[in-house]
Amino acid sequence: MNFKIGLGYFTFDLDFFEDEKIEFVAARFGMKGELIAVKLLCKIYRQGYYLKWDEDAALLFAKGAGDGCSPTFVNDVVYELLKRGFFNKSIFERFSILTSTGIQKRYFEAVKRRKNVPVIQEIILVGKHFLENVDIIIQNADIITQNANILEQSKGEESKGEESIVSSLSDKPTKQPKTYPYDSVEWQAVEYMIGKILENNPNANVPDDEVKKQKWADDFNKVLRIDGKPEIEFKRVLGFAMTDSFWSANVLSPGKFRKQYDQLFAKMKGNKESQQGGIIEHFKEVWEIE
Repeated sequence: MNFKIGLGYFTFDLDFFEDEKIEFVAARFGMKGELIAVKLLCKIYRQGYYLKWDEDAALLFAKGAGDGCSPTFVNDVVYELLKRGFFNKSIFERFSILTSTGIQKRYFEAVKRRKNVPVIQEIILVGKHFLENVDIIIQNADIITQNANILEQSKGEESKGEESIVSSLSDKPTKQPKTYPYDSVEWQAVEYMIGKILENNPNANVPDDEVKKQKWADDFNKVLRIDGKPEIEFKRVLGFAMTDSFWSANVLSPGKFRKQYDQLFAKMKGNKESQQGGIIEHFKEVWEIE
């Protein structure tokens, strides 16, 4: 079956170089690092919404990048992009694939009128509504070869305490825990709750690694997926819980937030301050709610 993949062009945000993720790359690697980030996006969109990344890919990419770029230098930039959340770290760890929620949103929006669009379900990061107008051909992640630990090798000088971004895929497939991208509502809610808890109590016991944060994100997901709470309402209620003098001292985990959700919602609706003025402005600033 013949079908077209990839894009001839893609939209480019004018504030791309002001994005903090890219600013970190520029701080470490200069303009070469920024150029590599742009060329990676071009290569991804040219062939679809992801890029298989291994030792051979790094070698050929470095050759094409020119200007004295070595595979090691390119891998260092890729490592930084993964570390900063420019690419999805969990997908890379499982499949050696470079992609992100933003990349996939732009791609599936661009191909929504196409027929026969190949999709690998295991690496999809966008919601179903991005795919509802796409005539999908399901592909299996088995087409992806086993991970070559190139970044782990290139980062041999890193401190022993820092968790390696790259891990080999198991010979036998195992059930993987659900992970949430850094730009997902669930992950943002985790970071927001942690920040507000520490703001009130710098010594509070909060998740300090990605595994624990992902568990919190999954608890928030249950509020949205199982309990069926609307996303905007969810954001407003969480904002109220984290700014109210009483509830901010008592809602210290997503589990407690879920348990108290209906009561929080009722209190928020009856709280005049939450209906006008300061807290609404807080909602807009944190959650970008109109």
